[in-house]
Amino acid sequence: MAIDGDPSKAAAGAGYGLFGASSQGSRSAGQDFFDLSSLGSTLSASYALPAAPSIVPLKEGGAISGLGEKYNVSSASGTGSLSVPIQTSPARRGMQPQLALQYDSAAGNSEFGLGWQLRGGASITRKTSKGLPRYHDPASGPESDVFVLSGMEDLVPVFKKDASGVILQDSAGNHVTEESVRGNHVVRRYFPRSRQTFARIERWTNLESRNDVHWRVVTEENSTLVFGSDANSRIFDQSAAVDGNIRIFSWLQSETYDTYGNAMTFTYKQEDSASVSGEAAHEAFPPLKSVTGGQDWIPSQPIGQALSYGPTDSATES
Repeated sequence: MAIDGDPSKAAAGAGYGLFGASSQGSRSAGQDFFDLSSLGSTLSASYALPAAPSIVPLKEGGAISGLGEKYNVSSASGTGSLSVPIQTSPARRGMQPQLALQYDSAAGNSEFGLGWQLRGGASITRKTSKGLPRYHDPASGPESDVFVLSGMEDLVPVFKKDASGVILQDSAGNHVTEESVRGNHVVRRYFPRSRQTFARIERWTNLESRNDVHWRVVTEENSTLVFGSDANSRIFDQSAAVDGNIRIFSWLQSETYDTYGNAMTFTYKQEDSASVSGEAAHEAFPPLKSVTGGQDWIPSQPIGQALSYGPTDSATES
């Protein structure tokens, strides 16, 4: 085979590689085919690799952040939850509501939408996980239902004991509940089933009206929480009293006081279907209307309204 038309170079083909003349004539053609060591001297500068660009670090700041809350997913049930805090004005010694909108994909409907609930106010409610409540609350004797305070386990009544520490029983074999009379109220004490707190939990029943019942909780910091101080802060059967019992299901937090003269009140409004079309089924509970408080609080002169919420009058809607 002739290379460049010169037969003499065909015999000396071992002196030529794939890319031209080899500096070492002793190399074979097969060795020159795979030897790329001479490329650097034969390629032009236009085929050289470009220099790597320098890395410029980004400046700090300018980040777009969210609400700061995470969307949590339960690995057991698959439900999702989210909590969005509501900023309120700070008060003396922390006497301001800690409000938040809590979302749970397994929750029902409320005034804030499907799955949303307003958190920040506690309540005492009859337990329903073991069955429907029977609402048998005698002035004395055993009760038919179990009460639950928000964030705690079941509330159990405190029983009377003799000098040796044995619980007393009545003629029917029931434990005798520790009760006392203060003014025109019968006061019965309770404790959580497991001692999660050393707060003093009391149920106050009016001697003149068995349907006038509210709760008081005195915390370790000597703050007093009142639940269900009036009819608007109680969830009960409004249709008709059964055997003289209006069947109170839940007592909502209505007042909070501390030993420094600070107070916080929760105002509720019973749904009366006024300005409601009747197509939505969300009027079965009393929505929170406002939260007020301040030092030396006077009911006729509320101070520091932290939240105001209520149904919109249809006449003012655009």
